[in-house]
Amino acid sequence: MICYLYRLFDNDDTLLYVGASKAPQTRLSAHRTKSWGAAIVNMTEEAYPTRESAQTAEREAIASEQPLHNFAHHPDPLPRRERNLNYRIPNDLHHALKIRAAEEKVTLKNLIETTLRDGLRAT
Repeated sequence: MICYLYRLFDNDDTLLYVGASKAPQTRLSAHRTKSWGAAIVNMTEEAYPTRESAQTAEREAIASEQPLHNFAHHPDPLPRRERNLNYRIPNDLHHALKIRAAEEKVTLKNLIETTLRDGLRAT
């Protein structure tokens, strides 16, 4: 049975996630419920003749392309305690970020994560 390798991208064509599924549109709906789901703007699909061949391609793509939100099959996965950080920010900065998030129609968490990620890419 045909299985698909799919890739999810944000508006900057940053690879967010790679997966394998017989029903990629259904998986897309599930990914949209994640904290990073609002950032998804594009999905590509590649058909494979079997689930096993799609899963092999998935593992290879995750290892070589290193999507931001894949942790299974990632060559250097972070322990969960290092991925989920709690942080405090000053009230005035929090207020400014809430306004910006509303203007950009994204969640506050997504805005903070994107801002941090973009800052790390610039270094």
